[in-house]
Order: sequence, then structure tokens, then C-alpha cells
Amino acid sequence: MIREACRHRQGWRALGVDVPPVSLNMAGVQLRQLGCVDDLLEVLGEYGVSTSEIEIEVTETGLLDTSAVSRENLVRMRNAGIRIALDDFGVGFSSLAHLRDLPIHRLKIDRSFTSSACAMRAR
Repeated sequence: MIREACRHRQGWRALGVDVPPVSLNMAGVQLRQLGCVDDLLEVLGEYGVSTSEIEIEVTETGLLDTSAVSRENLVRMRNAGIRIALDDFGVGFSSLAHLRDLPIHRLKIDRSFTSSACAMRAR
């Protein structure tokens, strides 16, 4: 999927289309693999896509098991200039303290988290 997104990104650039960074989902199982960052950077280089042109989205549940490899991969992506978004916050354990320790750039709060908070306030 990453290869396909990069191919499209390269095509849009060739057409002169200014597209905001493309968000790509990364499963927790992918994040726990050694070499996943190297593979990602290789594909970006193959298609001439800058690290600033993509954003990797990882779900909160995908980060429940924050192994050393997962954390190192997140830090390596961030250090390479790849923006990281934590998606679906509010679905898992939703610890604000845990957020402080994650190398993320953006937090995407799940609708169910905010909807239930609004419903409780309305009572």
C-alpha cells in the first residue's frame, strides 16, 4: 500500500498538483518488525517522495503493546522527518499520561470518545 501511495504521489507531483501530506496507516504488527523504517524509507527514496510528504497513522490499540522495537521505530520515523499521528484515541485505554511518552506529532480523537463525553454533559 505504501508503494502505491508513493506512486500516486509521484504522479500528482509530475502533473503539478499540490497535494497535502498523504496519511498512511501502519498496523501495530508492522511497527513491531525490525527493518520496517528502512523498508519505508527505501520506498520513499525509490519514488522520490520526501519524508515531509507523508504521515504515518498508528492506532491507539496498535500501540497497546509498546515494545522496544515499536518505540524505536516510531523514534526513527520521527527523526527521519516523518510525521506520526496517533489515530482512534479513546478506543483503547486512553491514558493521557501515556501520550506524553509517545513520539507523535498529531492526535486524532475517536468520535465515540467525544460523543460519549458530550452525551454525559448534556444530562
